[in-house]
Amino acid sequence: MDIASSTVLGLLLGFVFGFALASSGMTPPEIQEMFMTSVEIQIAGIALGLFATGLGGFVAAWMGRGFPVWHAFAMGVASLLWSLLVGAVFADLVSSEYASLGLAFVVPVAMFGGYLRHITIKPKQKAST
Repeated sequence: MDIASSTVLGLLLGFVFGFALASSGMTPPEIQEMFMTSVEIQIAGIALGLFATGLGGFVAAWMGRGFPVWHAFAMGVASLLWSLLVGAVFADLVSSEYASLGLAFVVPVAMFGGYLRHITIKPKQKAST
């Protein structure tokens, strides 16, 4: 869930900003440079990715039933490992400062999503999980 939604949100962000920049007359190399150097675009990407991670933690906790925060933790670790792999492959496209900032929050945000699911379980549901 997290990996898919992060990918979809990242692609949407890229298409929207890329199309807007291309419409203004920028060339593809200029657009790539803008994506790599724009603090705003990188922060927006991190924010969307972390939102997807929190949502993934919530869904993992919901699907896991018992021990919801631990399921979210496992999803966060899997997401972190995937992010490290993707970051290693595409290291030249990502600013290391912003990538490090985003990676530092992956597992805590996933666990927060799991915690939100845990506190929203109704008392009757808590007895059965």
